[in-house]
Amino acid sequence: MLDKDGRRAYSTRGPLFIAMVDGRRVVERSPQPLCDTCRALLGEGIDPSTPIVMRHGNSPHDALRSTVGAAARLTVLDTAQGKPVFRPYRMAPPAIAGGAPVSGTAVIARAGTGGLSMTRQQALDRIERLVDHIDKYPLKNCSAERRELEDLRALIDRLDRDAARKLKGRAA
Repeated sequence: MLDKDGRRAYSTRGPLFIAMVDGRRVVERSPQPLCDTCRALLGEGIDPSTPIVMRHGNSPHDALRSTVGAAARLTVLDTAQGKPVFRPYRMAPPAIAGGAPVSGTAVIARAGTGGLSMTRQQALDRIERLVDHIDKYPLKNCSAERRELEDLRALIDRLDRDAARKLKGRAA
């Protein structure tokens, strides 16, 4: 990705990339395009078991391979020596992530600088998939999934409050 002066765009975390899926821009300005794209795709309702491949530019070679669900659970952080490594992703609470970009949606996580937004129905669908996962693996420590459930429930409460405020404003 290039900045307004035609130079490579960087953040404090490294170069920024645009992520595209089937010719459609999914994420803009991300230092970890595969992980951010997978979170955005999950928000759109893509099956977590869907395979995904990352390639640089028009290269025919695969840089990374994963499933949407597995990559969405990861983030890229730097070690003390500056080496990028995958670590478990922890979603930012809705209040920290920012305000809603579109009426009827709320931001639940950052994807580059664009933010990932979800409708109430998308959040309910994601909750259903998470509960199924937790039920399927009762002996597994599903703490990340449980945290995401809490965040999604808070998101739904926020959307409901916003909708109630709008209805009250129209009635006045």
